Amino acid sequence: MRVSALIVDDEPHAIALLKRRLISHSQIQVIGEANSYEEGLIQIKNHNPTLLFLDVNLGRGKTGFDLLDQLNPKPVVVFTSGDPSNKDEAIRVGAIGFIHKPFFEDTVAEVVSKIVSHIK
Repeated sequence: MRVSALIVDDEPHAIALLKRRLISHSQIQVIGEANSYEEGLIQIKNHNPTLLFLDVNLGRGKTGFDLLDQLNPKPVVVFTSGDPSNKDEAIRVGAIGFIHKPFFEDTVAEVVSKIVSHIK
Protein backbone atom coordinates (compact mmCIF):
# COMPACT_ATOMS: atom_id res chain seq x y z
CA MET A 1 0.00 0.00 0.00
CA ARG A 2 1.30 3.47 -0.94
CA VAL A 3 -0.12 6.65 0.52
CA SER A 4 -0.34 9.66 -1.80
CA ALA A 5 1.06 12.78 -0.15
CA LEU A 6 1.24 16.48 -0.88
CA ILE A 7 3.66 18.89 0.82
CA VAL A 8 2.61 22.50 1.43
CA ASP A 9 5.36 24.79 2.76
CA ASP A 10 6.41 28.33 1.89
CA GLU A 11 10.10 27.38 2.18
CA PRO A 12 11.35 25.49 -0.91
CA HIS A 13 14.37 24.13 0.98
CA ALA A 14 12.03 22.63 3.61
CA ILE A 15 10.01 20.89 0.88
CA ALA A 16 13.22 19.51 -0.65
CA LEU A 17 14.50 18.24 2.72
CA LEU A 18 11.21 16.57 3.62
CA LYS A 19 11.05 14.90 0.20
CA ARG A 20 14.60 13.56 0.73
CA ARG A 21 13.60 12.20 4.15
CA LEU A 22 10.54 10.49 2.66
CA ILE A 23 12.45 8.75 -0.17
CA SER A 24 13.45 5.88 2.10
CA HIS A 25 9.80 5.31 3.07
CA SER A 26 8.28 3.47 0.12
CA GLN A 27 4.83 3.60 1.75
CA ILE A 28 4.62 7.35 1.04
CA GLN A 29 4.47 8.68 -2.53
CA VAL A 30 4.85 12.46 -2.82
CA ILE A 31 2.52 13.40 -5.68
CA GLY A 32 2.83 17.17 -5.44
CA GLU A 33 3.99 20.24 -3.61
CA ALA A 34 2.93 23.82 -3.09
CA ASN A 35 4.71 26.95 -1.84
CA SER A 36 1.72 28.97 -0.64
CA TYR A 37 -1.76 28.82 0.83
CA GLU A 38 -3.36 29.56 -2.56
CA GLU A 39 -1.23 27.07 -4.48
CA GLY A 40 -1.88 24.51 -1.73
CA LEU A 41 -5.65 24.76 -2.22
CA ILE A 42 -5.25 24.30 -5.98
CA GLN A 43 -2.85 21.34 -5.67
CA ILE A 44 -5.06 19.62 -3.10
CA LYS A 45 -8.08 19.99 -5.38
CA ASN A 46 -6.11 18.73 -8.40
CA HIS A 47 -4.40 15.76 -6.70
CA ASN A 48 -6.80 14.79 -3.87
CA PRO A 49 -4.00 13.42 -1.65
CA THR A 50 -4.64 10.97 1.16
CA LEU A 51 -1.96 12.70 3.26
CA LEU A 52 -0.97 16.32 3.66
CA PHE A 53 2.31 17.55 5.13
CA LEU A 54 1.26 21.09 6.03
CA ASP A 55 3.48 23.89 7.33
CA VAL A 56 1.90 25.99 10.07
CA ASN A 57 3.15 29.33 8.71
CA LEU A 58 2.46 29.71 4.99
CA GLY A 59 3.42 33.38 4.69
CA ARG A 60 1.37 36.46 3.82
CA GLY A 61 -0.66 36.10 7.01
CA LYS A 62 -1.98 32.63 6.13
CA THR A 63 -1.52 29.46 8.13
CA GLY A 64 -1.86 25.76 7.58
CA PHE A 65 -4.74 25.89 10.05
CA ASP A 66 -6.52 28.35 7.71
CA LEU A 67 -5.95 26.02 4.77
CA LEU A 68 -7.19 22.98 6.68
CA ASP A 69 -10.39 24.86 7.56
CA GLN A 70 -11.13 25.15 3.81
CA LEU A 71 -10.95 21.41 3.16
CA ASN A 72 -13.91 19.08 3.18
CA PRO A 73 -13.32 16.21 3.38
CA LYS A 74 -10.02 16.63 5.16
CA PRO A 75 -7.06 14.41 4.30
CA VAL A 76 -4.86 12.90 6.99
CA VAL A 77 -2.64 15.79 8.13
CA VAL A 78 0.86 16.06 9.55
CA PHE A 79 1.73 19.61 10.52
CA THR A 80 5.30 20.87 10.22
CA SER A 81 6.82 23.91 11.88
CA GLY A 82 10.02 25.47 13.08
CA ASP A 83 8.16 26.46 16.26
CA PRO A 84 7.40 23.53 18.57
CA SER A 85 4.76 25.58 20.42
CA ASN A 86 2.42 24.89 17.47
CA LYS A 87 2.24 21.17 18.28
CA ASP A 88 -0.68 21.38 20.74
CA GLU A 89 -2.84 23.32 18.28
CA ALA A 90 -1.94 20.89 15.47
CA ILE A 91 -3.08 17.91 17.54
CA ARG A 92 -6.19 19.78 18.71
CA VAL A 93 -7.36 20.28 15.11
CA GLY A 94 -6.95 16.59 14.35
CA ALA A 95 -3.45 16.19 12.92
CA ILE A 96 -2.10 12.67 13.11
CA GLY A 97 1.38 14.04 13.73
CA PHE A 98 3.68 17.02 14.05
CA ILE A 99 7.22 17.27 12.71
CA HIS A 100 9.52 19.97 14.04
CA LYS A 101 11.89 21.47 11.48
CA PRO A 102 14.56 20.55 10.56
CA PHE A 103 13.15 17.18 9.60
CA PHE A 104 15.29 14.64 11.45
CA GLU A 105 15.20 11.14 9.96
CA ASP A 106 14.07 9.42 13.18
CA THR A 107 11.19 11.85 13.66
CA VAL A 108 10.02 11.42 10.07
CA ALA A 109 10.27 7.61 10.40
CA GLU A 110 8.19 7.69 13.59
CA VAL A 111 5.45 9.77 11.94
CA VAL A 112 5.43 7.63 8.78
CA SER A 113 4.95 4.51 10.91
CA LYS A 114 2.03 6.17 12.68
CA ILE A 115 0.49 7.24 9.34
CA VAL A 116 0.73 3.78 7.81
CA SER A 117 -0.87 2.19 10.90
CA HIS A 118 -3.64 4.80 10.91
CA ILE A 119 -4.50 4.47 7.22
CA LYS A 120 -4.48 0.64 7.18
